[in-house]
Amino acid sequence: MMFSIITSTHNRGHLLPQLFESLLQQDFNDMEWIIVDDGSNDDTPTRVKGFRDQADFPVVYVRQEDAGKRVADQSGLAISRGELATCVDDDDFFLPRVLAGVQEDWLAVRGDSRIAGMSYICVDRDRHIIGREFPSNVFVSTHIECRINKHIWGDKIEFTRPAIHMQFLAPGAPGERFASETVTWIRISEHFKTAYHNRPVLVKDYLDHGTSDNWRALNFRAPIGMASYYKAHLNKSVRLSIRLKYRVAYIAQMKILGHSSADQVTESLPERFLYWLCYVPGMLCSAYWRREIAKGTARNRVVAALRRRGKRSRSLLAKATLAD
Repeated sequence: MMFSIITSTHNRGHLLPQLFESLLQQDFNDMEWIIVDDGSNDDTPTRVKGFRDQADFPVVYVRQEDAGKRVADQSGLAISRGELATCVDDDDFFLPRVLAGVQEDWLAVRGDSRIAGMSYICVDRDRHIIGREFPSNVFVSTHIECRINKHIWGDKIEFTRPAIHMQFLAPGAPGERFASETVTWIRISEHFKTAYHNRPVLVKDYLDHGTSDNWRALNFRAPIGMASYYKAHLNKSVRLSIRLKYRVAYIAQMKILGHSSADQVTESLPERFLYWLCYVPGMLCSAYWRREIAKGTARNRVVAALRRRGKRSRSLLAKATLAD
């Protein structure tokens, strides 16, 4: 089997038909679709049964009890049977007839054991490219050299050898749902390369719903996961200017976690000068994050109170209308 397509979902069964239809439009069936139901209480199981009745490829259904997307994706990877695996969100869908081309690209490089997989362009619903394109049409490099050092930002879709992906998975922290895929790709890039292709393959709903606010909030909701994300960028292969930025963020995050300066100095011995260079900015950054999160929390409380008041007002109005 060539591809394992893994989709985790939680109470969003109504979105799955769009992705399913895009799989039917591939004119390609050497694949399996693994749906990991993360504790849904909607009609997801019924919809999956309908998919199985229509599909000419295996549709695998796995249920777990609300453990989060990170665990769901890992559950799918663990049972995948494809030569390559990819994780696709439940609100994404493939462009028509692209998987056959991905297979051709893979057959051209799969004999090279240094290549872990391939990466492709994503587009929004208007077919505009998300983020930046790769430096050339077919570019073999590492995640650090291509995506980080060359600042190739924006969502991309990766097809990876499952065993390699599982081997370098970002470690999760007890009680935290977040673990950045970037950590996994930085770890992979220390040992393997990726073939990057400037070909659109996947459509994503790419809407900005306060991304910076949500990202900042992760520093407090998933502090260990975010610390791992910042620390991964301290790899010496990362360009110095980028490494300095993430050193500041890592110092700030370790402060939030309550680690002392002495702990970090010991940990940073190979780059002690960079640590002290970034120390004051890191402390200021930590204070700023705390202040912004406090503002956001206060703002959310006010909004929630106004909404509750609005509901009470509507309820009282409805009662008064009935009384009349």
